[in-house]
Amino acid sequence: MFNYINNNDSMNRLKHILILLFVFIINFKFLLAQTYKPAPDFSLLDTNGEEVNLYDSIAAGKVVLLHFFSLNCGSCIEVAPIVDSIHRQYGSGTQDLIVWGIVHYYYNSEEIEAFKEYHNLTFRCFPTGHATDVFGLYEINYTPQIMMVCDYIVSESLSYFNIIETLNYCLPSSKLEEKNNDFTFNIVGDFLNFESQKKVSEIQVYDYMGRLVFNEKNPKNFIRIPLLISKSLYIVNFVFDDNSKFTSKIISQ
Repeated sequence: MFNYINNNDSMNRLKHILILLFVFIINFKFLLAQTYKPAPDFSLLDTNGEEVNLYDSIAAGKVVLLHFFSLNCGSCIEVAPIVDSIHRQYGSGTQDLIVWGIVHYYYNSEEIEAFKEYHNLTFRCFPTGHATDVFGLYEINYTPQIMMVCDYIVSESLSYFNIIETLNYCLPSSKLEEKNNDFTFNIVGDFLNFESQKKVSEIQVYDYMGRLVFNEKNPKNFIRIPLLISKSLYIVNFVFDDNSKFTSKIISQ
């Protein structure tokens, strides 16, 4: 009896290990397993009454992050600031990424603006009560949900953990070489070393969840930035005095 129980426990442990391994592989291959389909086009008026069109924005070279949410949803309240921090770190709509908050049809513009002000949100939001049923077009049955549209193709619903990684596939990488003659940076030990021939007005460092972990205005031309966690992804924004910007992804050692 004792040997039988012991063998059964061993089998249970083995099954547990195999399940964990399977889950790990599934998560590791998440992006490869994503399926993509043509994004339905739509036009909406934002809370200020200004109209946007999805395909016009894509034609202008933008990647559009669609954030579907409600105002009384606990998870929405948690995720919205993360989405907003990504909106800010990628240029607040002035660069390649734009973020659109698509709000459930229950809420009007005044309620949405009050929600944005209370939670310090800056991305553009759109009421849907008297507009195109974008929730229906994108088969949104619950909130929050995040989808990425690039080159007229929409991703499946994304976890906020995967936003940055998905952006890597959407955003062009050619900008990496635009300002290489203006500054250099490298990682030595636990520090990011940055040296610039141009005057820098601000440096921002975000972690993979979009949280601001380092921010310094008017830094010296040489600065050492401590990285908090080894082998982790960070987004670094450099803002120069001439209003030019440079964004780079780095992985700490």
